[in-house]
Amino acid sequence: GKYTTWNYNGWNRKYLGKISKILMEYRSHTIADIEKCNTCKNVNVCKGGCRARAYFINGSILACDPVSCKMY
Repeated sequence: GKYTTWNYNGWNRKYLGKISKILMEYRSHTIADIEKCNTCKNVNVCKGGCRARAYFINGSILACDPVSCKMY
């Protein structure tokens, strides 16, 4: 039979749509858009940290990565 990608791999359209939205948001911003990074003296070292971790911990890719903030 025919399988669509999201059925075959166990993904659903709603989840894939959310991932697509997050990727579009990620591509449209720079480190300068991360408020806490604008005033940080270590931004050139950590480069804003991990965007995925910031998203999963804080719910936004424009939030700071708390792990990177503690490292520097």
